[in-house]
Amino acid sequence: MTQPIYPIANIPHFKEHQALQNLFDFCSKDGVRIGLIGFNECAKHLVNLCGDAIIGFHDPAEWKTGITFRGKPVVSDTERLDITHLAVCDYLLAYDYADRIATFYGDAVRLHIPPRFGERPTQKIDPFTQEQIYKDIFAQADSAPLTMMTRQKLCFLMELLRYSLRLPGDVIEVGSWQGGSAWYLAKILSWNKEERHLYIVDPFEMHATSNTATMCNDEIERALAFYPGVKMLVGRANEKAILAKLSTCSYCFAHFDLTLQAEACKHIWDRLAPGAPFVLDNYGLTGAHPGRFERFFADRGCRIIRLPWSEQGVVFKHTS
Repeated sequence: MTQPIYPIANIPHFKEHQALQNLFDFCSKDGVRIGLIGFNECAKHLVNLCGDAIIGFHDPAEWKTGITFRGKPVVSDTERLDITHLAVCDYLLAYDYADRIATFYGDAVRLHIPPRFGERPTQKIDPFTQEQIYKDIFAQADSAPLTMMTRQKLCFLMELLRYSLRLPGDVIEVGSWQGGSAWYLAKILSWNKEERHLYIVDPFEMHATSNTATMCNDEIERALAFYPGVKMLVGRANEKAILAKLSTCSYCFAHFDLTLQAEACKHIWDRLAPGAPFVLDNYGLTGAHPGRFERFFADRGCRIIRLPWSEQGVVFKHTS
């Protein structure tokens, strides 16, 4: 096996020594012509260490297209390199971007991914750190309103909304508090260039003073202004005035973050598209009286799917 021209383990200001060693071993094979996925320190060290095998780079950052390093170009996603293999140099590109580039080349070009980057194994991909939609959303998360939901619960919520976008209808969230979870739902809709309405229903500033009643109508409206389809309805979900405003709506997705409000639940269920999810955030809390939810949906021929990692539950509207 070819020896590197300088000790990989001693490269300063670099943490991916194990991944680089794996990639070096792979790139040192006879007869390979390799396109690297990701133009970064790892990729540049590979050019230094075994430059004859490296033909060029693919990287999703448009500003990098056209850069050359030691004569090796960064090319666009639609420009072919004369290669036999692709090799991933960046953990964050090992999921959707690597798949997209590999699909572009087809079966004639093989894809190599190191078993791990630092402490992060690649055998089990985490789409919530690697898929572009989630990278974009979580990169902006510092601007999201406050939410009581964990990242895991938010990811599940967003995944269900993405599933629902194949169905007709708008989106509704009942019990929005400061708009945190609504912000993530709106980001999914915005990223997918949807034009559906997102209804958020809560007393907001009308809520009785309590240790959680810090909702500010203006603040929430401004935080969600990036998605023009947001419709903020101030009031309690069961109020006739609120239900009247929603009387002509239909839904592809519902998020219910309250104890059982039978009239509101009935309104949503009756207008939910067949196959659509009805997500219950507080379902598993004893204070939310899970049995009441269970009886409500059992009367409609459905069963709540319980989630082992949180108090969330989900019911899918039957299709017949």
